[in-house]
Amino acid sequence: MLDTYKSVRTFISVVKRLAREQKFHLVSTKKNKRFKGLYHWRNADIGDTLMKLASNHRLEGPNEETRADKPPGTVYVFIIPEEIDGELKKLYVKLKIPDDNPERLLILSFHEEGDFDDKDFVLPGM
Repeated sequence: MLDTYKSVRTFISVVKRLAREQKFHLVSTKKNKRFKGLYHWRNADIGDTLMKLASNHRLEGPNEETRADKPPGTVYVFIIPEEIDGELKKLYVKLKIPDDNPERLLILSFHEEGDFDDKDFVLPGM
């Protein structure tokens, strides 16, 4: 994790610049694909949401990438309120700026808060 991104305001400033320049990549996960398909979102919509990011949206971070099979970087998690189809949704957004490529934003998670994998979801009383 680079010291540069220990400040959430600095991290957000870089995120917004990279979003404007379209230098971001949405990681292809089941939850991310499901969200994009369900709401017919394009990368431009994701970029627009990233431009609304504020420090009070922070849930976690800064954290260092801990997975050994992934490149080191700085990770933050945000909950961003967003109106979608006339309804206010809370989006869970996990962002990473890799140490070896600080000119690229990785969007690890971008979906509704509370969207669990089937294996993680347990009905009450089960």
